[in-house]
Amino acid sequence: MRFFLSLIFFYYSVMAVEIMPYKIYDENTKLTASSLGISLGVPKHWKAKVQEDKRLLLFQEETDNTISLEAKTMTIKEGLNYLLNDHYLQDDTKIYGFNTPTKINSRIYRRSYRLSANTTQQVMLYVISDTKDRLVIMSVRYDRADESKIEASTLSLAQGISFTPNQQLKNRMSNVEMRLKGGHFVYMKREGAFDDKREIWLCSNKRFGLNIERTVAGAMSKVKNIQYGSWSVEHQRLILKADDGFIREIKINIENNTLFFDQARSYVLQNNQCR
Repeated sequence: MRFFLSLIFFYYSVMAVEIMPYKIYDENTKLTASSLGISLGVPKHWKAKVQEDKRLLLFQEETDNTISLEAKTMTIKEGLNYLLNDHYLQDDTKIYGFNTPTKINSRIYRRSYRLSANTTQQVMLYVISDTKDRLVIMSVRYDRADESKIEASTLSLAQGISFTPNQQLKNRMSNVEMRLKGGHFVYMKREGAFDDKREIWLCSNKRFGLNIERTVAGAMSKVKNIQYGSWSVEHQRLILKADDGFIREIKINIENNTLFFDQARSYVLQNNQCR
């Protein structure tokens, strides 16, 4: 049986094309995306290309509808938690979930989102998993007038995605996420009349601790605030979701090998609290 399955995959891999940068692929092309660890077929009326951030983008020349796929190292449970949150698109547009996730089958879930400043478009997010704690997030941005067609075509696409066996994903986490994981950072931030010293512990199990020491500019008195919760990275933002439900979003970037939080330089300390 194992030999038979290997033979099927070998046949498919011969027929499929390894997707290359700067090249556009037409409808009905079978593609293998090693950076995502998946194979798929380009649907009718769609084209495909690789974006600079290694995502796979499917687009239509006659519409503004797009499909973007990215790899994540998550369990299916973590993927479902991902669907429960609001998110940012690549152009910094925030999207808000307005229904509960739909279970398509044991490995595919879907949820719909509204855009913060656009009433003519919507977004669907799919979580598509395999059995090895890896999954693909498929983000579909479309005109609301095309909803029924988009729902049908993207569902078919999601069901047709297969994970490549015996192949490890490369660069499964972004450089920023790898830099943050297990780290202990401190930075200063000015908010109005307040000066904040912010100290963050980002544990490898995706839990965080945040200690904020706040002083009024020029004063001696300090107010401390400590929070705990879960953290994630999304489109150059550190998302801190506290256990009480409060969500803090911190813009992050790396310049000259230095990590900046909300444009403030951070300093790396030894992490004695968690790994």
